[in-house]
Amino acid sequence: MRPISQIRTLVYYDGVQVFEGRDSIGGHHVGVLIDDSGAADRYLVAGVDPERLRQFRAGAIDLRTLFLEAGAGEWRLADVGDGFRAPVTPIRPEDPGACTALLPDEGFILHDGAGNDETIQLKPHLAEAYNNRGGAEASLGRYDEAISDYDKAIQLEPDYAGAYDNRGSAKASLGRYDEAISDYDKAIQLEPDYAGAYDNRGSAKASLGRYDEAISDYDKAIQLEPDYAGAYDNRGSAKASLGRYDEAISDYDKAIQINSDYAEAFYNRGVAKAQHGLIQEFQSDFDRAIMLARGANNEDLVSSAEKFLKTMS
Repeated sequence: MRPISQIRTLVYYDGVQVFEGRDSIGGHHVGVLIDDSGAADRYLVAGVDPERLRQFRAGAIDLRTLFLEAGAGEWRLADVGDGFRAPVTPIRPEDPGACTALLPDEGFILHDGAGNDETIQLKPHLAEAYNNRGGAEASLGRYDEAISDYDKAIQLEPDYAGAYDNRGSAKASLGRYDEAISDYDKAIQLEPDYAGAYDNRGSAKASLGRYDEAISDYDKAIQLEPDYAGAYDNRGSAKASLGRYDEAISDYDKAIQINSDYAEAFYNRGVAKAQHGLIQEFQSDFDRAIMLARGANNEDLVSSAEKFLKTMS
């Protein structure tokens, strides 16, 4: 399974009880603590529908329902021994069905907005809480506020690679790419095997037109995580920007092979085929991209695909 990065703590009581995470292609996950008796805390993790996750955060459904709707086939186990400072790689349980007994009882309801602010009030020196709140701010597009929280997390823990990586992403969202690259550099210096930081640094370099350097970063991310679909997709886009369409299409092929529901990769492959003169082939990629994007409520991608199709008609 793809590594998962924690983006926020949903329930905190003498440690993280429930967390929300994202994988390398933006998939949504929730983890609940099931065993804290060992050297590492063990969590039961499930990939979940983003709309149902929003409803859980708003208190409309309980945690048990969220997990049961995802289905035992989506459940994984993750051991966390370093406070979520780096992505975790969950593994499939030998008997997923047996994990049902580990779920909270019915009625475990969360109310949106409770987690990180209360954690900071209770434990003002907890860097992880500032990092988590920064992730929540960034997810709402409040990047300046997010950066302030990441600043505080780094002030409290100067070797917090995840906070540097997250701050870099917030700065990149504001177009401050050189500053973002500096933050990614620091994250990589602290954790040389941090594939996500290489991928993010590559994207910042690509935004500055430094495509060859970006490709080198994507190469490293893929070397570290060979099933990193997002890095293949990003590397394909960098190659397409250099006119290397055959190589770009091969990278998009790989991203889609890893994740057959990767709408952005279908869209990007369709664009590359059209730019490469493969007019008879690109339409099916756009049809697939639009279908997947609509299913994920990604109206921005649907709009981009439809606009591109109009230019080709």
